[in-house]
Amino acid sequence: MWVNPFKRDGAGFVGVVASMPRNFSNLASGDRLAFQKKDIADWTYVIGERRKGNYTGCALLAKEPPDQYEALKKRYGLDCSD
Repeated sequence: MWVNPFKRDGAGFVGVVASMPRNFSNLASGDRLAFQKKDIADWTYVIGERRKGNYTGCALLAKEPPDQYEALKKRYGLDCSD
């Protein structure tokens, strides 16, 4: 699940659930969520038109045929070079 926007809140963070959580029946898109740094498994940020991070998306794309891999990387602006 993605949380965006979010901000620091004391020693942790607080933000808005931006996608439908699959593994948490008590959360929904739009809910406010408090979390700690240790809870972060993936992240993404945008520089210009390139999206950095999103290692989960890059791992899923790696299973696609090469032509679809490149098309999807371009469509979503993913930079999977890390």
